[in-house]
Amino acid sequence: MQKWLDIAKINALTSFDTFKISKNTLDSIKDMGFTEASEIQGLAIPPLLQGKDIIGQAQTGTGKTAAFAIPAIEKIDPESDKTQVLILCPTRELVVQVEGEIRKLIKYHKEIHSLAIYGGQDISIQLKALKRGANVVVGTPGRIIDHIKRGTLKLKDITYLVFDEADQMLDMGFREDMETILIETPKNRQTVMFSATMNKVLVNLMKEYQKNPVHINTVGEQKQSQQINQIYFHINRNTKLEAVKRLIAFHKITSGLIFCNTKIMVDDLAKTLTDARYSTACLHGDIDQKKRDRVMKEFRAGNIDFLVATDVAARGLDINDLEAVINYDIPRFDQDYTHRIGRTGRGGKVGLALTLVVDREIDHIERIARKNNMTIAAGKIPETHDLESNSMESLKVLVQNANVKRKDLDKYLSLLNELELFEYKDNEIAAILLKTLMEQTSQTFKNVDFEPSSRSNKSSGGGAGYRSSGSSSSSSGSAKPRGRNRSDFKHKAKTSSGRPKKYGFDKSASR
Repeated sequence: MQKWLDIAKINALTSFDTFKISKNTLDSIKDMGFTEASEIQGLAIPPLLQGKDIIGQAQTGTGKTAAFAIPAIEKIDPESDKTQVLILCPTRELVVQVEGEIRKLIKYHKEIHSLAIYGGQDISIQLKALKRGANVVVGTPGRIIDHIKRGTLKLKDITYLVFDEADQMLDMGFREDMETILIETPKNRQTVMFSATMNKVLVNLMKEYQKNPVHINTVGEQKQSQQINQIYFHINRNTKLEAVKRLIAFHKITSGLIFCNTKIMVDDLAKTLTDARYSTACLHGDIDQKKRDRVMKEFRAGNIDFLVATDVAARGLDINDLEAVINYDIPRFDQDYTHRIGRTGRGGKVGLALTLVVDREIDHIERIARKNNMTIAAGKIPETHDLESNSMESLKVLVQNANVKRKDLDKYLSLLNELELFEYKDNEIAAILLKTLMEQTSQTFKNVDFEPSSRSNKSSGGGAGYRSSGSSSSSSGSAKPRGRNRSDFKHKAKTSSGRPKKYGFDKSASR
């Protein structure tokens, strides 16, 4: 029978020193800059060290790699060069990231070796590495199956098997490969499964192949809503590009991941934003591995501000300090929404998730909120006066924080005299200069009617008819969707009066 771990009744261990792990591993953890375990680590590491199977529900960026990797390293027999730990990931990007973390953790375990194997890499390199011996293999299901068929990867010595982001693997059609690997590995292995979401297919799969798993769930509505401000905008389809530009400007986003549903849309949007002088790159399945690696390196370094991507291409991406996720297209599958927004709001920071909803997609966003037990607030695209006020405030802060010494002003005073602005007072000259600076540094925006098309406001066949309210005098004004339900999409939570809360733009959501 499955065991459920009640987080509310457990005080997760906070220090890695309290775990029964080797000094070499502890030293590696300290070199990585960690002294205290995250929640998922505190809850998962003890039962894993005890040899128990687990099902862990945790979002990307919560430290789950170390949660399953630390016990894996502790269980390896360093005297053997056989593959003892196998970790499956849905994408090559995640494979590279997970194997990179393991390399850091085995820094002082000189006798333990790890290897990443995935499609798109020269297979001869992998063959040579496997021949030398790798205690830990991290790979995509497809490439793992390829090596099993070739006879270059033996699974008879596997004692520890991990499925990372198992729900994503199922979504990508890897169920048959997953079952093949489960069957090929010894029955007495320890089986670990991590997933952000849970569905019947996944539960049934684990019931068949796990032994009395401990279920650990660190994903909850309250935590998620505290970490990420989620806002949707019901607009006309033809205004999506202008809406994105305004939202980037209003929230002062300098690092964002923008999702589209198709490769063609990714290419088109990335090109349009680049032409509009946004620092942008794209990521989808047709981009070769070398270019993907180069793009991600530039994005993580801050040399690219916006990454436009498809869901498949972005799966497994581990990006620190991502300010916002923008759903240019609402995801086709409800669970993809959770995976998308989970890339912001990490490390205790508050993230921002903005979703464009066009025409009758309003039912879709409502269903996503209901199925994921989360609040998605109704927002209104900022008006031009909102953006101007925002820019004025930024200019004010810029000037107030300017560190200029009087001796540095001589050449500018000389230039001012050359301009011969004698008919203006000093404060008027300062205003002219501020206005010029504002015009040079601020964007101009088109006059656009963002109202969704009229047919989307008519209820048909049970479909909801919502549309944003008229223009607001303030960007913090509440935007109330009209139709059968005027509340935001908030599952179960209500105010003390018993009525659902209203949301719109407010200072807490602004950047």
